[in-house]
Amino acid sequence: MPTTRRAVIDVGTNSVKLLVADVSGVNVQPVLEAGNQTRLGQGFYETHRLQATAIRRTVAAVVAFAETARGLGAASVRAFATSAAREAANAQELCHALEQAGGLRLEIISGEQEAEWAFHGVRTNPQLTREPLLLLEVGGGSTQFILGQDGEIHLRESYPL
Repeated sequence: MPTTRRAVIDVGTNSVKLLVADVSGVNVQPVLEAGNQTRLGQGFYETHRLQATAIRRTVAAVVAFAETARGLGAASVRAFATSAAREAANAQELCHALEQAGGLRLEIISGEQEAEWAFHGVRTNPQLTREPLLLLEVGGGSTQFILGQDGEIHLRESYPL
């Protein structure tokens, strides 16, 4: 199976994370992992609105990570956002700013999708592919509980904790 270099950018409540990896089928070989604390959720819980300065910091980090990924030969760069963006009344301001600054489309994912991706990400470790897993994924604005085995999810819940 051919190998393709891909990149994903995770826009969370507290930080932006980059993974550039060589992907072949279900095999993922990391090339670069990086993070930047942008505090997108700063001031959010009082207003349920993303603050302009937090949006600017986050957009700058995402654009820089996308440039890094492209410089490393990533064939695609996918950006997604989690808790703060999915709960924000003005999430479209973040999406629009990112599209204007870097030409990137930001996908805001559900808590259930976040839980599913966390489960499948952990399962890329060969030692964790067969055993039953109870996974607790704690983020800056939400926590996901996932129970599964052999690639099958039996329970996935996301809580705004």
